[in-house]
Amino acid sequence: MTNKKNTKESIKNSKSFWNNKFFLLIAITAFIAIGVAYLIIARAATNSLTFSGSLKSASPTATYSISPTASGTLTSTLTYNSTKIKGITLTLKDANGIVIVSKSSTSSPFTLSSTVTSGSYQLVIQASGTWTRSAAYSLAVSYPMADTVSTGIKTVRPNIAWNYQLGSVPTTADLDVIASSTNPNKLIVFDLFDTPASTVSLAKSKGITAVCYFSAGSWENWRPDASKFPSTVLGKNLSGWAGEKWLDVRQVSTLGPIMASRMDLAKQKGCDAVDPDNVDGYTNNTGFPLVAQDQFNYNKYLADTAHSKGLAVSLKNDIDQVAQLQPYFDFAINEQCFQYSECAGYSAFTNAGKAVLNVEYDITAASFCPAANTKNIDALKKDLNLLALPRESCR
Repeated sequence: MTNKKNTKESIKNSKSFWNNKFFLLIAITAFIAIGVAYLIIARAATNSLTFSGSLKSASPTATYSISPTASGTLTSTLTYNSTKIKGITLTLKDANGIVIVSKSSTSSPFTLSSTVTSGSYQLVIQASGTWTRSAAYSLAVSYPMADTVSTGIKTVRPNIAWNYQLGSVPTTADLDVIASSTNPNKLIVFDLFDTPASTVSLAKSKGITAVCYFSAGSWENWRPDASKFPSTVLGKNLSGWAGEKWLDVRQVSTLGPIMASRMDLAKQKGCDAVDPDNVDGYTNNTGFPLVAQDQFNYNKYLADTAHSKGLAVSLKNDIDQVAQLQPYFDFAINEQCFQYSECAGYSAFTNAGKAVLNVEYDITAASFCPAANTKNIDALKKDLNLLALPRESCR
């Protein structure tokens, strides 16, 4: 005969058991959800830039391009000379020029915020009124960036032992100069076309990041793919460099496939990254009416293409666009910024945890190394032959 009391107790205990399991399941699910949310938040990053300039009543507009790579909040704070400029408007537009949000003010500073997603945007400053001379302004912008580490692309951080060897193919002894460094971070830049895959493999076996150099902004008549460039993209000669002409970087549809093929070659050889050179043609006498936006578009294309192939990419020189292009590039390589007092802008890279590799040719190491180390720039003293040696490292 069944004991009803025991049966009821059994049912009660059973319900209690499953209720506890149900609440335990809810708790575990919530914990996992919070953990995932935390990981997503922890992996998010914010890029901060500061643009500065001056406005004249005859040309009261300034435009800046930015490109968040994640969803989040964009915040921009505009500070300006309110004694001269009596009114100013800050507008955020999308890639199609459609206004997302706009705000006007007669006092300084003021802030504009908006939710954004991954993509290209423009911040437009428009001043009103009439004033004499120029009026200074400063625009501080912060926006969300995706965690680039998760892309699998080689990360190049500051404080690195490296060499810039374009004048010869590195030998085992050349590579051992870098490999023997006590610095755990090691890198070498060598020529894409001249360096065989076996040398790339040897460098990587010694723990050295392999960066393959090619010129993206000039045509070189000795390269194996020189015949692929139509005459319509060839401009004036590069001063001091025989057999080399500037390229019309506005013609991305023509140059893009050629540069993509070069990056394919870099990938085939096992390169970790590429170093596209001569990407500041708009500041030179190229024979084409290039403007800053033409260069920005081309350089961004190079960065996007490299990333699509799993390659890291350096921004070579292009001093005036360092801040705007930093979000797209993984590290920077500069020549002679200490000689010409142009290094200040590279804080956009070092502040983002990205290496800045500098080479000086005409000044002594003692004259620039202290400043380089203070600025967290990895600087070398070399000569223009760019062989393995001489090489004098600041750290």
